[in-house]
Order: sequence, then C-alpha cells, then structure tokens
Amino acid sequence: MAGTLSVQKIQGLASATDPTTVTIPSGHKLVASDTAGVICPGQILQVVNTNFASNTGPFNTSANSYVQITGLDTTITPKASGSHILCTVNVMHGQNSNGWMHGELRRDGTQVAEQSWYGKDQYGGGIDCKPWFNFVDTTSGTTAGTAIAYTVWIHTQGSTTVTVNWNNNNSNLSTSNVTLMEIAQ
Repeated sequence: MAGTLSVQKIQGLASATDPTTVTIPSGHKLVASDTAGVICPGQILQVVNTNFASNTGPFNTSANSYVQITGLDTTITPKASGSHILCTVNVMHGQNSNGWMHGELRRDGTQVAEQSWYGKDQYGGGIDCKPWFNFVDTTSGTTAGTAIAYTVWIHTQGSTTVTVNWNNNNSNLSTSNVTLMEIAQ
C-alpha cells in the first residue's frame, strides 16, 4: 500500500532501547528527490568548477588598480540556505620582473579574500602556479536558489607585468581554475 507521511520531525521512540535513533531496516532505503533532499552538516551538496585555458594578458596594473581575470568567473546556486562555500582558486601566471603581486576574490562584487606574494621573474620562459585562495566563505548568507558570483582580480606593483596561463615567449601554456564546493551546515 502506497502512502504519504507528512510530519515536521522524525525521532526515535522514547521507550526504545536507543531513543535517539531512527533505524531504516536492511533492504530498505530512504530516497531523496534531489541532492539537497537529505542534508547532514559537513556534507558537500555540489561542486562547480571553471577551467580557463586561454592565454591572456599582459596585465600591467601599475596604476594600483585591480584587473579582473574574466575567464575565471564562477557562479554557484546553493541548494540549501546557510551553506558555506569552499573556494579554491589556482592561477598559472608569468611575471616579467621581481615584485609584489596581489590577488583578490570577490563575491557579488565585494572582496572576501586577498592574497599578496613576492613573485620572481618567470617571464623569460617559466610559469608559476600558486594556490591563490583556499577560502571558506562563511559570511555569504547563502539562500537556497539564489546564485552567488565569484570573480578573480589581479594587481601588481610598479611596472611588473603579469600574464595568465602563459609567459612572454608564448610558451608553457597552462590552465587556471576555480572550484566552489557548497558545504551544508
């Protein structure tokens, strides 16, 4: 006999041996209609990834302003409200001289993470990759069904020029990426 059970909460019987446990018997399963149908804190609900393989640049941001790396724009639409978003950003880059470089991760246009490092001259033939960000966005106030857009920005010191996914002799082409993971809370 098929039926529908509509309740606010399921809990074990107070008189049971283990009153805090609800057991689904062997051979039976609980099936959810989508990935957020059954949510456990810490569970990864979805993964969104953007791979960017085009060689872009050079970016010369000596005016102390950030330039967006548009190929790394990544959007995630949370399946559950209150989720945290784990952001992993890896950018392959070349640089024409020793100097400071700054990366910024923005959520819906607002900076949520910044990274600075002193880079070496890889422009003559090398290419470098640093994990720009491994950041858990806990402040996004996620709402199920409302998209969140993450963008990656770059800015250099002085006359330092940076390329993305290549170096100045157009060799050592590579791929940069952004991975977003929704983590249930």
